[in-house]
Amino acid sequence: MAHWNKLAGNPPGFTLHGLRKTLGGMLADGEATTRQLMGILGHDDIEHAELYSRSASQKRLAHTGMEKVVKLVRR
Repeated sequence: MAHWNKLAGNPPGFTLHGLRKTLGGMLADGEATTRQLMGILGHDDIEHAELYSRSASQKRLAHTGMEKVVKLVRR
């Protein structure tokens, strides 16, 4: 894999796993469904795909929760 990474011109430290993980996070942040994540990333186990979904959901919940606090303070 390291050889192919080098041939692809990826900088040192970049791995295919890291790129796949980044894509999973981006898909989840874009509100892709768990099944869509599974299809795109090739997961056959829903647990792996749900890791991305839960993380993105947590970020959205935190963001919307803080928006409510800001609105309350600005009243």
